[in-house]
Parts: sequence; C-alpha cells; structure tokens
Amino acid sequence: MPGVLALYLFSLIMYFSFITRYLQESANDFVILVLKTVIYNCKLLIFKTAKALSLTFFYQRPRFLSNTN
Repeated sequence: MPGVLALYLFSLIMYFSFITRYLQESANDFVILVLKTVIYNCKLLIFKTAKALSLTFFYQRPRFLSNTN
C-alpha cells in the first residue's frame, strides 16, 4: 500500500512539473508565478500527507509483537 501511494504521488508531481514546463512557453509571468505557487503548495500538501501516512503505516506495532512479555 505505501509503495502504491508513493508511485501515485510521484506521478502526480511529474504531471504538475510537466504542466509548469508547458505553460512557461505560452503564458505571461504572472500566470506562471501563480501556477508555480499553487503547484508548490500542492506538492507540500502531498508530501505532508505522505509523511503522515507513512508514519501511520510504518510505526504501528504488529499484533504478534504486542503480547511478548
């Protein structure tokens, strides 16, 4: 599950980067600045979500280890 999520997030970031590169050739500076800001905030949100999900998935103790006294 975390591997699939990481692959999805990577493809989403690559898509945003492609859009930014494409629009740099055809738009004015203000539109590029606004889009870069939006894309940066989306990337930040994606990475924070991925970090929270990875902490949830990787730091839970398995059930078979919780009863070892």
